[in-house]
Amino acid sequence: MTQIKTLMYQYLLALIVCLMLVACGGGSVDSLDKAPDDGDDGSENSTPTLTIISPEANQSFSDQSVITFSATASDTEDGDIGSDIEWNSNLDGVIGSGSEFSASLSSGEHTVTASVTDSDNASSSDSIELTIRISQGFATINWVPPSLNTDGSNLNDLAGYKIELGQSEDNLNQYQIVNGSSSSSLLENLIVGETYYYAVRAINQYGIESQLSAVSSFRVVE
Repeated sequence: MTQIKTLMYQYLLALIVCLMLVACGGGSVDSLDKAPDDGDDGSENSTPTLTIISPEANQSFSDQSVITFSATASDTEDGDIGSDIEWNSNLDGVIGSGSEFSASLSSGEHTVTASVTDSDNASSSDSIELTIRISQGFATINWVPPSLNTDGSNLNDLAGYKIELGQSEDNLNQYQIVNGSSSSSLLENLIVGETYYYAVRAINQYGIESQLSAVSSFRVVE
């Protein structure tokens, strides 16, 4: 009888200890070693980089000009995110999206901002200042038609010319196509009082362009 009581006492004591372990959060060694999983791998998201390529800052254009805007954007985690770029003007609002597009702006002093956001909502932006003036000027330019190809043979398949134009000798960012053999062209929608630089390429019937001619310049007067 005494032995039975002793066994019952030991059983009750073991049960009490077990209940105390459960109440206190006791468990296996594995459960003690594991930290709560909150889904964070400990890495920190990086901010994307964005750079406006064109147009250059502080340039002037006419309100009739079609301006090409381009930029690059990349992110360590997402890679190339240029297609997600959004473009805004402080005067005209949203003007485009993506890594490259073309648009005309209203007259005035514009702050154009390109911005991009990655998949973790980190963002970056870049801005440029542009002056858009009301266009009312024009000019006629002339050039000497080429007669030979670069290999010295006669030029018999001339299709036209490509006039490259800009307000900086190093940035001819506008162009106009002249079909046929004409050696002059009327340039319109220019800004009065501005100096323009231009050069010409010949184009044959296969679409092959010559090297650029020497750069010339003119000033638009009223």
